[in-house]
Amino acid sequence: MTGENQESAPLSAEPFFSIIVPTWNRAAMAAETIRTLVEQDFPQRDYETIVVDDGSTDDTQEQLRGFGNRIRVFQQPNAGPGPARNTGIKHARGQYLVFVDHDDLLSPDALTVYKRVIDAFERPPIVLAKEIKFRTGQEVEPAPGQPSNVTCVKCRDFFRKTIQSSVTNSIFVVSRDIVLRAGCYSADAASHEDHDLLFRLGTASPMVKIVSPATVAIRLHERNVTNDLTFVSRGTVALIRRERQGAYPGGWRRMLDRRGLIGTNVLTVCYYFFWKRRQMPRYWRFLHIVRLVLYARGMVLAALVRRACSRFYSQEVRTLDGAVPVRGFAASR
Repeated sequence: MTGENQESAPLSAEPFFSIIVPTWNRAAMAAETIRTLVEQDFPQRDYETIVVDDGSTDDTQEQLRGFGNRIRVFQQPNAGPGPARNTGIKHARGQYLVFVDHDDLLSPDALTVYKRVIDAFERPPIVLAKEIKFRTGQEVEPAPGQPSNVTCVKCRDFFRKTIQSSVTNSIFVVSRDIVLRAGCYSADAASHEDHDLLFRLGTASPMVKIVSPATVAIRLHERNVTNDLTFVSRGTVALIRRERQGAYPGGWRRMLDRRGLIGTNVLTVCYYFFWKRRQMPRYWRFLHIVRLVLYARGMVLAALVRRACSRFYSQEVRTLDGAVPVRGFAASR
């Protein structure tokens, strides 16, 4: 059953941003994350923070109560992060959705940066933030020294992006309307629910990638799901399967882009199996690599062809001049 705190912070009728945080049994980390959200250098009436407790059995609820009416809290039986995000989307009132995992952090001026980008590019449906990585125990602080301007790359859409970018939920800033039209997060994407959502939004135009400053700090710890490469491999297989089922837009005209991006993901996963998991038996790693490559078949070739053709893809690099420069995060130590 879903429940909400009785009190809610005073908001405009339609706040500009809804920050959505799914959490499950990470009380201390989630509290640290939420603290960076409620202390944004952005008008409080123009954004809301929604936390979805996905059936936690630790003291998560106690930690969340400490934030009072600065957050909206919903509870549901444990169903996974995708359904938890969908619950948040269902209750969101903002024009744009900002997804943040419960172990990641936002810089104090993150929402200010996002709003400047959205205004400068006339409300693009998709903005991807710049992230840095840090390990538990490291301090992540705003960058020292002189503030920097905001630099972005505008692409036709996600399928036509050429700039390198990780795909993780915490860098997504997306229009609520297009997410609702796409059907929100899919239950069939396994570990690649973030990739799957971007693929279903792949023709939404334009897509803007923030190059600087970094506004998201991704926490690395032993319980990251990305450490389970069998789980990651299963997500890659799901992405391939959904492409073959015709789940993604663009038809045959965008097939090279879609399959090339999936093939790139396959090569990335294979690299991590082969190089990052050397302590695992070689035959085990080899079997996973062969399985993925054979299942992907022509998609690996498509990745190479797409890379060769991508020099002809148009993109616009722009530095935004503003009265209030921003700082973002310093590089983690």
